[in-house]
Amino acid sequence: MRKRFRIGQQGKLLIMVFSLAIAIGIAAFVIQQRSFIAFQQSLFVNQIQSVLSKPEIVTSLTEAAEQDAESVSAVVGGHANEFGIDGVNRVYYILNENAQPKAAMLDIPAVVEVTLNITEAMLGRVGDKVRTYNPYMDYAYPVGDFIVYIHDNKTYLVEQTRDNRKNMIGFALGALFFSMLSAMLISKFFVLPYDKVNKVATTMLEGEYPEPLELTGDKLIDPVLNSLNEMVKTLRESKLQEREFFASASHELRTPMTNVRSYAETLKEMGDGIDPETRDRFLTVILNESDRLAALVSDLQMVSKTDAGQMELELLVFDFRDAVRSVYNAISLDASKQGLHIAFNPSGKPLPVNADKARIEQVLMNVISNAVRYTPSGGSVTITAGLDQSHKEVWAVVRDTGIGIPKEDIPKLFDRFYRVDKARSRAKGGSGLGLSIAKEITERHSGRIDIQSESGKGTTVTIRLPQAV
Repeated sequence: MRKRFRIGQQGKLLIMVFSLAIAIGIAAFVIQQRSFIAFQQSLFVNQIQSVLSKPEIVTSLTEAAEQDAESVSAVVGGHANEFGIDGVNRVYYILNENAQPKAAMLDIPAVVEVTLNITEAMLGRVGDKVRTYNPYMDYAYPVGDFIVYIHDNKTYLVEQTRDNRKNMIGFALGALFFSMLSAMLISKFFVLPYDKVNKVATTMLEGEYPEPLELTGDKLIDPVLNSLNEMVKTLRESKLQEREFFASASHELRTPMTNVRSYAETLKEMGDGIDPETRDRFLTVILNESDRLAALVSDLQMVSKTDAGQMELELLVFDFRDAVRSVYNAISLDASKQGLHIAFNPSGKPLPVNADKARIEQVLMNVISNAVRYTPSGGSVTITAGLDQSHKEVWAVVRDTGIGIPKEDIPKLFDRFYRVDKARSRAKGGSGLGLSIAKEITERHSGRIDIQSESGKGTTVTIRLPQAV
């Protein structure tokens, strides 16, 4: 009968010590690599910022921007050495406000990828965030109607990282060889699962999210694998949402900006030859698009504050009916002009809530204005408010006889930039962020918002908030 080989406590301790040493070595290597990359990326940003902090250069760029893209390119090219621009690894482009390349150090490309930093510059802010997971470093600086865009392909950084990795391999091989001799008999049950975890963690540090790990049946390691799989799934979904959000935001901003510019250019070209009626119509479009752009920027700022946890609430106890009545009074005149019948039927008793009144009115304004916006002439909008004594909640219900919402679209209504009918929503001035913001505000007050609707038969929206004690 073959005897089963058993490893004593000292052997197990030895293996654990060597495994720990390997883990520490890998962590130190990863930290060293990340520190080196972070340092180099910081140098990139600081180098460019040091040049753009000089008043004479800023003045030259501003004056050049008043002329054309080639003038701006000439200023940037004159300081290429200071910017670290070599024409191979680091180049520059001069983009217009729609991120279209108009001039460049070398050949002007047909298109330049719209990065997050370029998006920032399109909003009038300096785009100077360098992200480790990107295969490039970039910097976008808005000046006049143009964007100075500097792009670095990280070739030097990649080569240095590769050299550092080679230097660490010799040390790692020695430690790994001795550790493998000690852990060979139990690696299948102990080392390999943790090696999988380490590989996933390293991959995540590089900005990639691998497929879920298979469970081993080990009671010690499986909870770790489960947690890691959940984290990878959450990060992957978050990354996808982030990309979709910025893509949608860029598109939504570009449309009104393009319209304003087009109508303004037409007015300028026609000069005094334009008739007053056409001029007034063009100016009305410009004003409406400007209002739409301002509303969208305001909504984006609200989303940004919410995501960053910076949305502050000024809580006070007030009668919920006052907030509903305030919004009703503000919107009833426009509703009547559209041929709608709008009514407010409040509870006879006070409805006390401890909330931020301005934010709650923002939620109500969004919901009621949506009801008015999507209800045809001759329809009705009814607002009621009351108290749910059993759940200690106050509520407001907004019912309309409008166009309604298809059943399959209802679960997506609170998604950012989601529209049931994109063409109609844009024509009516919707940003696609209102309901998302309304839900965020309501939930921050420990409340909830619910939508029930049927296509062609109207919509009912219910808002519930905790009753103030």
